Amino acid sequence: MSKVILEGFILVPDADLQAVTRELVNHEKLTLEEPGCLVFKVQQHSENPLRFDVYEEFTDRSAFDKHQRGLNHPIGERLRKMSRVTIRSANRAWVEYQRYLSRIAAKA
Repeated sequence: MSKVILEGFILVPDADLQAVTRELVNHEKLTLEEPGCLVFKVQQHSENPLRFDVYEEFTDRSAFDKHQRGLNHPIGERLRKMSRVTIRSANRAWVEYQRYLSRIAAKA
């Protein structure tokens, strides 16, 4: 299997900025502990404090899917509900990830 790489950003409503900033610290730590996670970086954008750039690498599709489903911890689910995710590029997982985000949006 090939490595899965996702690059994108989240936009956070101003009202949720403090909560998301706190959650992201823990989310990054927990994600890096997940089996199959090679890289997980989240950085607040220098010109837009409501934007956080995200870069993720997972060993394979299975590890990436588990992370996206939030099976490893519920913090990711809370973050998704408080933000809007935009994917700039990703290998193989892009279409499935977009479908996943559509299902989450439909439930909200």
